[in-house]
Amino acid sequence: MFETDPEVQQLDGSLVDGVWEGDLVVYHDNGRVRHSGSFVNGERCGPWLENRDVEPPEDLYDERKQEVESMGLYPAWPT
Repeated sequence: MFETDPEVQQLDGSLVDGVWEGDLVVYHDNGRVRHSGSFVNGERCGPWLENRDVEPPEDLYDERKQEVESMGLYPAWPT
């Protein structure tokens, strides 16, 4: 939860022995997704979405373009 508003979720993820594991979603304080992706043994893997801007662009095309441009690709999940 955000320190400034304990009613608003700041992130959703799991720590296993102090290491991120599985899906993680971090939110801006207005509820927009800031980061989302997956971890295996504390390492980012697969596609990650990173929205630095708190507010999305007003135009839907520009919003989708921003999402694609901000996507990071990490190594695939180990088998």
